[in-house]
Amino acid sequence: MKDTAFDLLSYIQKYYPIGMPEYYAQPRIVPLQRDTIIESKLGNTDTMEASNWTSLVKEISKPDYAIQDFYFNQSPSYSLNILLDYRDSQQNLQHQRKIILNISLLCPYFTVFLLDTYSFDHLKPMNRHLIPTFRLAHTGTGENGEQGSTFMKDVKEAVMRHFNDYQFVAHDILLKRQVSGTLQLGGQPQPGPYPIYSYLFDEFFQLKNLAVLP
Repeated sequence: MKDTAFDLLSYIQKYYPIGMPEYYAQPRIVPLQRDTIIESKLGNTDTMEASNWTSLVKEISKPDYAIQDFYFNQSPSYSLNILLDYRDSQQNLQHQRKIILNISLLCPYFTVFLLDTYSFDHLKPMNRHLIPTFRLAHTGTGENGEQGSTFMKDVKEAVMRHFNDYQFVAHDILLKRQVSGTLQLGGQPQPGPYPIYSYLFDEFFQLKNLAVLP
């Protein structure tokens, strides 16, 4: 039986100079295939994969939800956010829920999950111990509620139709499994270790104040 995390690690080792961070610093000492793949995505929208992505976005678009398409983001992936909800759930507390979809260009895997963002406004001095912004990655099960979970399953099925050579990987594997090393990704404020997700999916995804549930 294939170990998914170990398989993903092999792709990280293929595309990143793990253990030799000087080869990742700018300017590059040697060209990296990872960079070439991203440049190809940004410079050529006529590929089969780009066409599949466009068709997928069109299929899952709904008038009730806003979609943020990050096609031109300089991460090695196709990615989008689907904004599901934004409201004041309590006094001084704002809550936003979105679906995160990310299809890697470095490995044949994709992931989809819910991300809740809680923001506290105008904290009183007695509440300064609270984190101003807290985020929760999950799948909408249990106490986290069902809003968006059905739509998320529809998105997953649509991806498998348009990218049928890809496999789904759970977000908690990607966000919890850390890869040791001092290499610094361009989208992160400090050197690693980073989770698998940062290397193969979205290096700009912020990890601070993030909790991950299955």
